[in-house]
Amino acid sequence: ERISDYMVEYYQGVKQALTNLELYGLKLRLYVYDNENNLSKLRTILGNSSLKKMDVIVGPIGQEMIEEVSAYALKHDIAVISPITGIDSLPIENSKLYSPTPNKNQKALRIAEYLKSEYKASPVVLITDGSTASMEDAKLYKQILSQEGVKEVRLEEKVSSWSTLLEKKKQTAVVVLSHKSSFVNSTLAQVYQADRDVMVFGEYSWSNFADNDYTFWNDLNVHLVASDYVNDTLDQVVNFKLNYRLVNKTDPGVYAYLGYDQFMFMGEFLLAFGEHFPEYINGREFRYLSSNFHYKLENGCNRNTNVFLLRFKDFELQPIE
Repeated sequence: ERISDYMVEYYQGVKQALTNLELYGLKLRLYVYDNENNLSKLRTILGNSSLKKMDVIVGPIGQEMIEEVSAYALKHDIAVISPITGIDSLPIENSKLYSPTPNKNQKALRIAEYLKSEYKASPVVLITDGSTASMEDAKLYKQILSQEGVKEVRLEEKVSSWSTLLEKKKQTAVVVLSHKSSFVNSTLAQVYQADRDVMVFGEYSWSNFADNDYTFWNDLNVHLVASDYVNDTLDQVVNFKLNYRLVNKTDPGVYAYLGYDQFMFMGEFLLAFGEHFPEYINGREFRYLSSNFHYKLENGCNRNTNVFLLRFKDFELQPIE
């Protein structure tokens, strides 16, 4: 999926938020620029003198691009929202930069907190698919789980015998660090065949795989970590989907919800507090259609620390509060 595709979807969600905000009495003047995922093009846009007068800059995508915009906004005292990119760190701290997408650290912390709270005695096995990204994620998870007091953490790349690896008398937490459907499904099948007491942790992206065997999911006590989650039974979600279909002739995807939530959040605070809205956000929790926002200033910017943990039970995903 190309960046341009999901940013169009994001923009469609934004437009629906703007329609609602106008009903609340807030009129925003929105300027849209396309940096074509090019740093040189971005610098040309930032050379436009009119940008200095903005209350908020939303975007762009990518760590390098965000760093460039953050430095510019810091110089001109403008709030910045990183709409999609979860920021790991920044070379220059910016207390007016907001990252709504929780990063990998926050996801690892959410799993660690859950294990400490509910399954203190469970050993943890981290499984990678052998890719560089998967191995880096595993090292990060191992470090954070250990720091948070999860005592027994093992990192495995290739497992010759799951029945030997998993304990017979103790429930084991298996964290599968992969976004590859073939690897995830083959791993779940092997764990299932080992016939041990386990709970499996993975990414919400698994729910989009076309070939999932949900019998495995139910029996393996699958838990998924997610930065966003849509509860289709809520009235406000139903209304949003109906209105979105009327305008766009299609159902909203994840980026449409993100665009809507982020602009509703920002717009409501602009309406209440004007350009000083960043001063009233941190330390409080706010719920929208697919996102919960709970910002904390750390490692150079304001990070959304809310991570959903979803348990697959009775053949549906249910959020754990």
